[in-house]
Amino acid sequence: MGKSDSRKDLVAAFKGRRITGGVCSITNEVTGQVLLLSGVDLRRFENRFSFAQATGSCVIPRLEHDWARHGAGAFTF
Repeated sequence: MGKSDSRKDLVAAFKGRRITGGVCSITNEVTGQVLLLSGVDLRRFENRFSFAQATGSCVIPRLEHDWARHGAGAFTF
């Protein structure tokens, strides 16, 4: 199997993956505030949130102020 075959298989797998859209929320456990998000790929939102928590950097602009004040651990997906 050549390099291009591997790439084709990866592209096909990516295009064939199951995408689940809908509504999700991120909750500030300190203040009780909830940010509702909607989209066509909820797994992408969850991965983005997990990355933000792991790195301690806020990648969601609407949360920046509270994120800096309360820290990444104050939020749940």
